[in-house]
Amino acid sequence: MPEQFLIRLLYARSSTKEKQKGKLGQKVDYQAMTLAFQNQKDELRWGILRSAIEVEQKMSVSEKELDDAIWSEAEDLAIQQFGFFDKKIMRFVYDHIARDEDRVREYRQNILGHKSFKWLEDQMIINKQDIDPASLDLIYKEYLTGLTSSSDNNNTNSETDAELDPTIATLSESTQES
Repeated sequence: MPEQFLIRLLYARSSTKEKQKGKLGQKVDYQAMTLAFQNQKDELRWGILRSAIEVEQKMSVSEKELDDAIWSEAEDLAIQQFGFFDKKIMRFVYDHIARDEDRVREYRQNILGHKSFKWLEDQMIINKQDIDPASLDLIYKEYLTGLTSSSDNNNTNSETDAELDPTIATLSESTQES
């Protein structure tokens, strides 16, 4: 997706949210939206991709899936709030959650998001390759070169780098032996 399209989408969403909240007098600054886009562009792209997958694959949430998600949440909340499992309390919590339209909509979106991610995961093909000891040694040397160049630029992670080096050296040595 072109970045200008996504910035305008974010701008339109913000304007709509302000109108819904009754803040018609406030204007949303386009420069602020450009900055906000930099912070939210991955989320926007994933949302557009997820929506396209849901439409293309005709995904929907059944009442049973929604009911199961609400019951699971009700059980967790009942145990957290009261410290024990009781069906009457769970039913009260379930009814409270089920009446909240925004929460139910959020559950539906989460379930669809999981389904979309699962579909993507199923479509992915992962090529596994065996790495020979010489290649691993090369990767290790590149890692060390990267560490020395980054530690010259900023010495903020020197303790972490020192802790990681012996571990990787041990891994590299053990693979060379085998």
